[in-house]
Amino acid sequence: MKTKLTKILSVLMAVILSFSACKKEKQIIDDDSDAAPYETGVFVINEGPFQTGSGTVTFYDRSTKTVKQDIFETENSRPLGNVVQSITIYNDKAYIVVNNGSKVEVVDVKTFKSVGVIDSITLPRFFAAINSSKAYISDWTGKISVVNLSNYAVSSSINVGGSPDKMIVTNGNAYVIGSAGFTSDSTLHIIDVANDTKLNTLVIGDNPSDMVLDVNGKIWIVCGGISDWVNPGNNTNATLVKFNPSTNLVEQTYDLGSTNFGAKITINAAKTKVYYTLANGIYEFDINNPVVNVQPIIAKSFYNIGFDNASGYIYGADPKDYSSNGWVYRYNTSNGTPVDSFQVGVIPTGFAFN
Repeated sequence: MKTKLTKILSVLMAVILSFSACKKEKQIIDDDSDAAPYETGVFVINEGPFQTGSGTVTFYDRSTKTVKQDIFETENSRPLGNVVQSITIYNDKAYIVVNNGSKVEVVDVKTFKSVGVIDSITLPRFFAAINSSKAYISDWTGKISVVNLSNYAVSSSINVGGSPDKMIVTNGNAYVIGSAGFTSDSTLHIIDVANDTKLNTLVIGDNPSDMVLDVNGKIWIVCGGISDWVNPGNNTNATLVKFNPSTNLVEQTYDLGSTNFGAKITINAAKTKVYYTLANGIYEFDINNPVVNVQPIIAKSFYNIGFDNASGYIYGADPKDYSSNGWVYRYNTSNGTPVDSFQVGVIPTGFAFN
């Protein structure tokens, strides 16, 4: 009888231990899924109120269509700073440029936990990785800061003049548009990334404001044109410039028919169609059939746009009144029809698709 009771107790103990182990295993699995809450989704950067308060980052989960606001402060228990200018994802890290804060916050892109800060930059605008150990950050004081990515220290700087802005790294060079920062501009700076030296500065169009790289390795630059409120006779139309980085020459300039200071551009997943903004909407331009369309594919103006390769949708950032929370709208690119929208922070200004 004692032996039989002992066997029964042994079996019960084994069942309890097995159940306990299953619970622990399940808990570990759950913890793993919670450990990377931002691994897949869309980041929306919000400038924040101009010169007051803090900018933020909104996270949008495509699969659940849920929105999380101000994820940087949520994960790091401190505000991001003012003004949030741009975000770039590189090697599992997100580099968030905070213009008025004179810094770049570096976070783990899966957890959004801070891993470092790049400072000693006066008016940072955009981040561009050169390789796994070096990056450039454009600074509106007229220079490009060279950053050591192993310790996030600024190692040197490259003087280019004007207000250097967005950058594309290709063909052994960095191409930097001279935006209309504090004055009007019309330049493209070319930097040798091996030696961190400026090779040349070219005149490409009035007030270049954004650019993308296509499937053929060509750079497409949208220039907003001149908008002179005092002397309207000085006004010029926005242009779309096709630039060849293999020859460092402008191949073609397309007149877009109207002025749009601060025009933006994005490109589809195949890198064959570019989308740019004018005052009355978003226009499509097929690089294989280069004809300027007279009607927008989406008849709504936006502060910035982005293309999500995962969904094939265009995202449009609408700042509304520039003081309350803005909205992001998603559109189907096949016919320009709206898909849905979601609320974000104050002055949404850019996207990163993870």
